[in-house]
Amino acid sequence: MTVSRSAAGFLVVLASALSFAGNTSLAVIAYRAGTDPISMGLVRFALVLVILYVYLRIIGIPLGMPKRVRNIAWVLGVLMAAQSGFLLASLQHINVGLAILTLYLYPLLVGIIVGVTGEERISRALWVCLAAAFVGLALALDVTGANFNPTGVGLATIAAVLLAFLIVGSARIISQAPDSRPITLQMHVSGSIGWIVVCLALERFNPPDTTVGMLAFIGVPVLYAIAITTFFVAVGMIGSVKSSMIMNIEPVASIAFGFVLLGQTLGGLQLAGAALVIAAIVALKYWDSRPGRRAG
Repeated sequence: MTVSRSAAGFLVVLASALSFAGNTSLAVIAYRAGTDPISMGLVRFALVLVILYVYLRIIGIPLGMPKRVRNIAWVLGVLMAAQSGFLLASLQHINVGLAILTLYLYPLLVGIIVGVTGEERISRALWVCLAAAFVGLALALDVTGANFNPTGVGLATIAAVLLAFLIVGSARIISQAPDSRPITLQMHVSGSIGWIVVCLALERFNPPDTTVGMLAFIGVPVLYAIAITTFFVAVGMIGSVKSSMIMNIEPVASIAFGFVLLGQTLGGLQLAGAALVIAAIVALKYWDSRPGRRAG
């Protein structure tokens, strides 16, 4: 029974990681068909908001929460919308795999943030893993090569930093609620409003001009909603530590999808760098999950 539940949990997390990776590749397909990150951001948040609302209503999860928690969730939702926007924008400049690989610096950045704020001590393991990750990222991004794109890397790095702050902030309010999913819903409420304001202010909404592009345009929020909900299910089945460890499949899947769906390739040295980044992140999470350490 335990083995069966563990195996099922692994498959659910795998579905979440693949859905996260797939939604970024579909975004690039939609870009090639004429849309842009602002239009994509609006549709992604708005449709996810609807999907999450319907899902929570169907399974009977109460949506009410204290006003203070809701207000904080709305602030975090705007931050999440900005983070999503920077990541989506980076996909116009660098490979999907490289963008997600850069984004996955966030566990290391979370460690630095909680260390600087005094919540936890910055361990030697974090510094070692951080150094290894930056060396690996430098190799993967080919920072000394002619194809290095500072704009794309900069946008993805900002997305990683914002995601780290988002995780630290959301962890504080999620601990005060019996279920994190209604909080996620409220975050998408303010995030959607934020994207609507941006689109109206810039007078911009450019849907794709091809059928394939439109399918990808709609597929992005659908896969994102699937990724979010399946991750929550997996956490309930096998816990947050194991789920987070398995989620490290996402950068690998992003590189694979980038190759299969978009024809984006990485050289041998870049792949070695990507492996070093992923190994550093896994090592840190393993260290944090040891008895006597915090759950990563």
